[in-house]
Amino acid sequence: MVYVEVDDGPVRLPGCAPLYHMPQTKWTPKLFWQMAAYVTWIVSSMVIGGLMPFLLDARAARQVEEAWQANVASLPASNYTFCPKKAVYNYMPLARGYPAPPLAVNGSDLVDTWSWRKVTLRGVNWFGFNNEGGMVDGLWVGGTRGDTDFHALAYQIKLLGFNAVRLPFTFSQLKLPGKRQAMECAASTKSAWARRATDPTLSPKPEYSVAPDPPLFMEVAEWDRDMCNTYVPSNETALAGERLLWAVQYFIASGFYVVLDYHPLPSDPLPADPKKFAYAWLNTWASITCLPNFAPDIRGRVLLDLLNEPDTTLRGRGVHWQRAGDTPGLDELYLTTMDAIEALTPGDALFMVQGSTATGAEAEGGMRNVNGFNLSTGDGFVTDAATISANGLSDPSPFLNELLLRAYSTRTLLAPHLYPASISTRLVGAVPAGGKELFDKLAASWGRLARVGYCLGPRCQRFPVIIGEMGSELATKDDLKYYVDAASFATAQGDLAQQTAPVAGWFWWSFNANSMDTGGLVAKSGHSYNWVKLRLLASSFGLKPWFNDPQAFVADQAASQAEAKSIQDAQASAALAAAQRKAKEEAVADVSADGALLRSAHAAPAAAEEDNPLPCECTDVDAREAFILPAKFTCWEQYKFGQCSQGFMNMIPEGYCQITCGRCDCCPSLLNASVAAGLTEFVWAMNLSSSANRSEDLSQPGLMMTLLAPDDYAMRDLFSKLGGKDRILSDSAVRDKLGAIMDTHLLPPLNATRAVWTTPFFVQGAKMRSLGATGDNLEVVGVDSSTGDIEIRAPGSSAKIRQKDIYACKGFINVMNWYLLPTNNEF
Repeated sequence: MVYVEVDDGPVRLPGCAPLYHMPQTKWTPKLFWQMAAYVTWIVSSMVIGGLMPFLLDARAARQVEEAWQANVASLPASNYTFCPKKAVYNYMPLARGYPAPPLAVNGSDLVDTWSWRKVTLRGVNWFGFNNEGGMVDGLWVGGTRGDTDFHALAYQIKLLGFNAVRLPFTFSQLKLPGKRQAMECAASTKSAWARRATDPTLSPKPEYSVAPDPPLFMEVAEWDRDMCNTYVPSNETALAGERLLWAVQYFIASGFYVVLDYHPLPSDPLPADPKKFAYAWLNTWASITCLPNFAPDIRGRVLLDLLNEPDTTLRGRGVHWQRAGDTPGLDELYLTTMDAIEALTPGDALFMVQGSTATGAEAEGGMRNVNGFNLSTGDGFVTDAATISANGLSDPSPFLNELLLRAYSTRTLLAPHLYPASISTRLVGAVPAGGKELFDKLAASWGRLARVGYCLGPRCQRFPVIIGEMGSELATKDDLKYYVDAASFATAQGDLAQQTAPVAGWFWWSFNANSMDTGGLVAKSGHSYNWVKLRLLASSFGLKPWFNDPQAFVADQAASQAEAKSIQDAQASAALAAAQRKAKEEAVADVSADGALLRSAHAAPAAAEEDNPLPCECTDVDAREAFILPAKFTCWEQYKFGQCSQGFMNMIPEGYCQITCGRCDCCPSLLNASVAAGLTEFVWAMNLSSSANRSEDLSQPGLMMTLLAPDDYAMRDLFSKLGGKDRILSDSAVRDKLGAIMDTHLLPPLNATRAVWTTPFFVQGAKMRSLGATGDNLEVVGVDSSTGDIEIRAPGSSAKIRQKDIYACKGFINVMNWYLLPTNNEF
């Protein structure tokens, strides 16, 4: 109870608390400084707390930059002058992993350039970069790591037998930030992922633990053990375009081939402007080619699908082969784009082109059904004039006429789609249900171009075919029959081989489940697979999942990875040797005023041993009797007797003692070094040029030889002079002629000294004897002191060395700008 004194006496105020009187605080200097320190501490904490995100971001950016610097330092330098000297990426670099062999075109086939084996792409479409997600879709389903984690899903795609991924995208989406992909998930193991990728009806079940490990290891922090996709480049720092670069690097490091598919929405106006269309592709391709590991890992593994289903673009108006009013033709769009890319990176891009069916007049009429000869959208390669006229089709012949005049025609693939009537709803008629009607229509479109080819005058060229999309729910017998019959045609079964050639690949639409009309290989629940579709792909299209033969699958993966590792080792040795050679050239360039004295002549006695670019114990003995030559005072002997300390032994870069490295496991063979140097066509010729099969010789690390290897441009001209690759493959006499020409480019070491030829010995007037020649048939006829070019003359032609002394185990490769002919009347 509280009483308050007033004039009339005390007044009781029930329920009130006693009044508290705060004592008067007396300020002292000590209290002032205590309060100042306290306030300073509070303000500092607030400032530091506010700056902490920026400090952490700066630290993370510095770590990323340092990681990229280390990554770039371990790779060959880029030859592209348009690339920035110091590119900035907002994500951590991935390990190089185990890239598949680069691809090349051989007639209607794809082949790998390491061994010239035929390659068939068996792939999935994984969309997401064409919508607001900014990443492959379906990473949001939740559940276990095997259901929703990108790394786990990509691993399962590999186990299911696929070797390629098609990534639909739009240029506009690449400029936007993607959605955050990290989310909670339950932990699961590799064995659980293998179980998920195994047909549940299989009996007996395989031992899931024997499944091969994922090609890449994605580290997850301890505090993120219950989170998925934390390693995906964050939307806070990386736009969808950087995520696409990351995804391309990830898939290639995991052994996949990648198709980039420009997949515009109907409202996208870009296909109406050829220049903007070409610029958008050029910018995207340049971003890929400027990746530090493009040359060793990415080149030849990425294909560019330039425009998805041209019939239905521009709000259904469509883009067709010829211009219609203000709408450009496909010929203009494709050629403008491919010309620009080829000018930027000659010989590097593999192109995929889709067809179009309706006439130009129809393109002016807005949204309407497509008169497509009842082919799927994206098809439309009929070149027969009578069929075109009778069905009102758009004619691809003018495009093909122009294409065959260009060097990249041999790197252009046809990419039609295959959809049944349940999916192809915008046709005047209906897609054939199967059987002869379907076979005849497909043969009239792309089957003939694959089997016979397209001719422009005397020149004919066959085209590989990749089915860029196919798929449905397979919920009806009609759809199942359609794809069983389509598979017979795609694989050229039986008599169908008279109408087509086997396709070079196919991609199922889609992997993720949220495709409205087709569904996905992932079941609608997102937590299992649609095994009806996967069984069809295995029984009819050649898919080989891991559980069919686990031991063979594991062995095949191990062999592929070992091959990739050997190539990477060869590339690393070549890069190290190039760096050491550059340093040495800079050292010997430091001459006296009259240019006569080389400082390197006074090198330390141990310099020869230290200059060896290959860190292994070496021998001077050739392991194969066929190439053992009489030797006197070999470099190895001179090294053993201490002669390497003599000044004259070190005066010339790559001189005698520097080339003694012999048959060691760590040395790249001449064949591997040729592959690493990008000499695709030269390797092809060595594989197929003659019955001797020089590639077997070149694959032996102990072979002492110098290669005068024409570059790809020169080799393609040589193939053309011999009638083309198809004729070389089919005519043994032509192969023998090619073999004789190729032997002119092989220089055995000198018998007397067993010294391998290197460019310091290619002095004016020097004469050499190529493999199999009875006398000296090559002569150095020009040495340009200003450019360093060395010209070598053979009886039938001459060529210049443009890239010198690429290291191999016991030999060197010199890249030539042309080919050498053993006689004057080769053609």
